[in-house]
Amino acid sequence: MNIILLFSLVFYSFCTYSSESVEPIRALTIKVLLNDKSPSNTSISIIGKKDLITHLPKNENSQKKIGTTLTVNLDNDKLYINGKKFAGNALQVKPTEGYLSFENREYHGSFIILKEKNALLLINVLNLEEYVSVVLRTESWPGWPLEANKVLAICIRTYAVDKILEAKQKKLSYHIKTTTEHQTYKGVLNNKHTDTLLLAVKETAGLIITYNNKPILAMHDSCCAGIIPASVEHIDFKKAPYLARKEICNHCKISKFYTWQVTMPKDDLIQLLQQNIPKLKNISSIVVTKTDKAGIPQKIEIYDKKEKYVIDGKAFYFLNKRIRSYYYEIKKNANNIVLSGRGVGHHLGLCQWGARQMVDLGWDCKSIIQFYYPGTSFMKLKAK
Repeated sequence: MNIILLFSLVFYSFCTYSSESVEPIRALTIKVLLNDKSPSNTSISIIGKKDLITHLPKNENSQKKIGTTLTVNLDNDKLYINGKKFAGNALQVKPTEGYLSFENREYHGSFIILKEKNALLLINVLNLEEYVSVVLRTESWPGWPLEANKVLAICIRTYAVDKILEAKQKKLSYHIKTTTEHQTYKGVLNNKHTDTLLLAVKETAGLIITYNNKPILAMHDSCCAGIIPASVEHIDFKKAPYLARKEICNHCKISKFYTWQVTMPKDDLIQLLQQNIPKLKNISSIVVTKTDKAGIPQKIEIYDKKEKYVIDGKAFYFLNKRIRSYYYEIKKNANNIVLSGRGVGHHLGLCQWGARQMVDLGWDCKSIIQFYYPGTSFMKLKAK
């Protein structure tokens, strides 16, 4: 499938790729899931500065103006809008002025409230560039220079476009989640660094990273600590060859997270491990017995006297929030467990602290990106 056809499926035939810089960029939209899909989500309240406008998602002619508050409840598989039964399964709401507010946080764009199975989903529909600006606020570090923020803006946008395509293929009702499972998104952008962040988004507007004319999975972490991604074994590089960087990054040595160490009581670790190993009562010893070529733990053996238990290295990482990265070591000292390691995150894709130092060394945003994602190119979204 050619790239123009591919993106016409997602952006409704008004957007194509260009290898040249073009302006203006037509406003593209993204759908962000703001809550989880739990059956316990049966009530949603939305507040506006002034009157709210509601309509059916695909029929703006059905617009109705209501007050400043909208409450939607799901009861016995029926929707109730401000206490009145609603015949449909979805409703879109937008402000007449200002932003929409949900759980004391303001958001750009509009909301779609959707009954899906036994839950209410709240989906924020907004301009892609506004989304990039908001995520940049949480992904960037306060006070970082413009060029470093341009690197992050391009990566955030690329990741979002990849998720839009994936959601279209899977026929999901939303494109992306708000949590670190995808990208952290917290509503309207507003802090003392706003001007720099908005300028980074404006100067890179529509620019994405591609491999073989398709957007890449632009993974990024805080500090790679010199771990070479090509040696990591927990990812299929055939699907994402641009993540198999063989060149070491030494630039992130400036980060305080390059090495780390935490000590935790043995009893605390036992309690965590019991989620996966219910029979565990004590820890006589705990040892990493297998690592991959990058040094990332693959297998951990835990002894409770003569009883041996085995846990996957990645599972151990996700159990224990004290562990900062996939690269870690474990030592038992008396009644304490000492965890030490290097970096923050999964050691794949862009290293944020490395990129920050490369800016100081004179690298521009595109050169930095192509260092961390070897073999990639750039394309720009534009209107037909």
